[in-house]
Parts: sequence; C-alpha cells; structure tokens
Amino acid sequence: MFTNGDDKHARRVLDRLGIAGRFDDIFHLASGDYIPKPAPETFRRMLDKHRVDPLTAVFFEDSERNLKPAADLGMTTVLVGPEAAASTAPFIQYRTHKLPPFLNSARLKETRP
Repeated sequence: MFTNGDDKHARRVLDRLGIAGRFDDIFHLASGDYIPKPAPETFRRMLDKHRVDPLTAVFFEDSERNLKPAADLGMTTVLVGPEAAASTAPFIQYRTHKLPPFLNSARLKETRP
C-alpha cells in the first residue's frame, strides 16, 4: 500500500475494507521522507524500495491527480470512488466505485515470455 497517511491510519483502512491480507507492506508518508504523492520522486522511491517494475504494477487511487505519475511510469491505473465513473482522464485505464469487489473480480494479466 502506498499512502500519504501514516502507518496506523493505513492499517485501520485496510482492516476496515477487509483487504489487509492482500498487502505485504505499507509505504507511508514517512517512508517517502514526508514528500507526498503525487511527487514523482516519491513514486520512484516506493518502486525502488519494493523492487517493483512499474510495467507489471497496478496503482489504485481515489485521487485522479495521484494517478498521473503512476501512468507516466507505465503502471496500470485504477481510479476508485463514487466519482470514478465520471472521470475522463486519459491516463486512467480502469474505474470502480468500490475497491474490494474490483479486487475480488480481478484476474492476473497473462504475460508472454
């Protein structure tokens, strides 16, 4: 999880959504030296710390502006929330009202060697 909140807040949110078990770690505001999203250097720091290839990653966000740097890095982007369906931002590939049902119905993208 990549959040502008602190570690405790992130854990509460994941627990409330019932998806805490789907995340290995939390990259929170302190992890990014208190430089919040959408700063590109914070995205790069998160990717480097967790050895994530942006071309194989999906970035979920409830703020449209925070998806732009993810898209610029090559990540698949998903806007989450009640306003998601109305978004016309060209850098957003998927939109969903609620995250848990979206994750439950998601399938891994097949990759070719």
